[in-house]
Amino acid sequence: MDDKYSIVNIRSYLDSESPSFLGEAKLQSLLSEFSSPQNADVEHFLHSNAINFTQKSQYCRK
Repeated sequence: MDDKYSIVNIRSYLDSESPSFLGEAKLQSLLSEFSSPQNADVEHFLHSNAINFTQKSQYCRK
């Protein structure tokens, strides 16, 4: 089994003051490439809910 993975910090990709800022559109494109045949729930979350979830939790932290 050849597992390949990357770790991404969604919060920093959405933070315009972060050096790793991508913005919502580019981040959505990046997340749309994620595939997990073993865990469809995680794949669905990243494709459909991760950005909105992160944005809501950012507002709660401020």
